[in-house]
Amino acid sequence: MLHVALGIAVAWAIASSAWAGEDPPADSTSQSDREEPVPVNPYFQLEDLPAAPAESPLEVHGRFDVTVGFFESRSNVDGFDRDFIDVLNPAIYLSYSLVPRLRAVVEIEYEGQDGEIDVDQMLLELDVPEIGGSVDFGVNYVPFGVERFYYSSTTNPLVDRPSPFRRIFPGSYSDFGVFVDAAHEFEEDGFRIRAEAALTRALHGPDRDDRPDSIVDGTDEPQGTARLGFRLVPGLEVGVSALRGSFDEREGKGRLALLGGDVVIGDALRRVRVEYLEGPVEQSAAAGGDFRRKGWYVEGYHRFPFDRPWLRAIEAVVRFDWLDENSEVRDFRDVRRTAVGLNWVPQEHMRLKLEYLFADERFEEIRNDGFLAQFEVHF
Repeated sequence: MLHVALGIAVAWAIASSAWAGEDPPADSTSQSDREEPVPVNPYFQLEDLPAAPAESPLEVHGRFDVTVGFFESRSNVDGFDRDFIDVLNPAIYLSYSLVPRLRAVVEIEYEGQDGEIDVDQMLLELDVPEIGGSVDFGVNYVPFGVERFYYSSTTNPLVDRPSPFRRIFPGSYSDFGVFVDAAHEFEEDGFRIRAEAALTRALHGPDRDDRPDSIVDGTDEPQGTARLGFRLVPGLEVGVSALRGSFDEREGKGRLALLGGDVVIGDALRRVRVEYLEGPVEQSAAAGGDFRRKGWYVEGYHRFPFDRPWLRAIEAVVRFDWLDENSEVRDFRDVRRTAVGLNWVPQEHMRLKLEYLFADERFEEIRNDGFLAQFEVHF
């Protein structure tokens, strides 16, 4: 809870100092002008979300959503109840420029499914023009793969997320450490290289619940994570990611590693995203012994824009994912899933998402298809 208290305190200090005697900034440039298949700051901003004007030191974004789900069985990859409702899951993002090239960033989110408050970001970010990026210190997202850019309700066109990035890589999780983000663009042909690396505390183990939950909660050996991305041409980016760390056991040290690859093709109106990851887990026989895990997904998205009252767009989404969480265990998590989604955008920054999820277990047949609906608003 220490990091939660610190995050709330920093957020309150930023907001109080920035709002004192100042009017809210007016809208300016639209993010839809960007041609990047991977948004620059995706956690709150959709393609149409306005950025703060350069003269304003404060940038504020927020979101909330209501999610309803119905499943045939609780034996599903996400661990959802057979029927549930998560009401008004709020999150807020604050960025405040302290001095030129240095800003403080805080992102706080209430996890309705877990009933917890998470500090996803609480960091100091130093812009370093010499590397075309920044150096961050504090709590930030661990830079593995590209699913983390699409995890939130504002950037995910579906309601749930790909199973490999729920069960193998433990969601878009944050950790405390040092983060470097560097990029170089070749203006002649649009080719760009982006390198992200982080040295953080390590996961406690291979399970989703083994994420560190406070600043002082970690192992005594650091974890290294990195992604190298290549924008070959505008609208086409490929990347490779790696993670290696250790975790404490009663009988010594366990070790885990992940290797991933990703491809994103498209723009704000249409996009295809493919991602794969796999890696070994080394642990004592008492903890279950060594095993391997792997998974992948492919997702297609199309936005049909309109210019009518209460109809700004209709979105269609299809995703297929494949999961083997443990090569030594055969259960309902050895699954192929197909998700089909249809979204209504009545106003910009507002969206109703409907999704039906088909599950096909490879070894243990269970009736656990599901339906999800979500209404989200962001600013």
